[in-house]
This record gives sequence, C-alpha cells and structure tokens, in this order.
Amino acid sequence: MFAVSPVPYILGRFLLAFFIFMSFKLLLKEYEVDPIYIDLALVLYLIFLFSATFYRGDGKTSDYNLMPFDFLNYISEVNLSTFIAALLISVMLFVPGGAYLYIKRIKFAYSWQILLSSSLVIELLQFFTKRGSFDIDDLLLNTAGGCLGFLLAKVVHKRITHEKQTTTTKLSH
Repeated sequence: MFAVSPVPYILGRFLLAFFIFMSFKLLLKEYEVDPIYIDLALVLYLIFLFSATFYRGDGKTSDYNLMPFDFLNYISEVNLSTFIAALLISVMLFVPGGAYLYIKRIKFAYSWQILLSSSLVIELLQFFTKRGSFDIDDLLLNTAGGCLGFLLAKVVHKRITHEKQTTTTKLSH
C-alpha cells in the first residue's frame, strides 16, 4: 500500500475520472442527456481504475496482508501526507462506482456486495498477476469508498430533486 508510487499521478487520474462521471450524472439530471453517456462514463472510470490499480513500477510483488487495519502500523514509518494520500486514494477509487450503482437504481443491500466483490477481484488480480499485492485493508477501504459514493449520489439526487420541486412550486404560485 505504501510502496513508492506516483500518488499525484494516480490521484489526478482518479479526480479526472470522477469529474467526468459526476458531470455526466449532473447533465443527465439537469438536461436529460441520454443515459448511454452515464454508461460511457463508467467505462472511462473503469479504464482509469484499472490503470491506477495495476500501475506498478517494477511489477514484481505478490505479497499479501490478511490483517485488517494493518495500515495503521505504518503511520510512524512514512510521511503523514503520504499516509493520508494513500488512504484517500484507497477510499476514493470506488466512490464513482458506488455513485453509478445508485444512479442505476441498484439497492444498497446489493450495491455494497457488488463493490466488495469488485474490490476482491481487483485485489486477487493484483496478487496473481504480480502487479500489486492482496491487501485486506484495500478491500475494506475500497468498499467503504464505494458505499460513500452511493450515499453521496443519494444526497446529490435528493438535493437536485428538492430544488426542482421548490422551483416548480414557486413557479406555480
């Protein structure tokens, strides 16, 4: 998790993907854009996600961590900003995926299972392809990030819906 990595590069790709995804989400709600663009944004997000999770300089690791919250042991070994950035990346990588599941009206009870399964597949692929390591902490943080994305999309949707209802009510009076 804390290997020498291009944190700004990965974070930049994530932020770009998230921006594209949320822009399409807002366009869909505000301007009734064809839903195919949301699916296109998902494809772009998945490309960014896989490039971010499989980018490794040497490609020779196949370690694993099965101890939950083991990342807390590294606080004293690395720069605090590097530690926080690595945690944020692990959480934020799945935020757009959770938002997508909400937009597609997948119930939360299934969404978290889809997010957990997706993260598990990525972690296993990293381990078996030796392009990373299997880390239970990444599995937990990715899933938490996806759930956060689901809940954020729900809040944004409710806010937009409320604003539309308020505007419609004001116009009808």
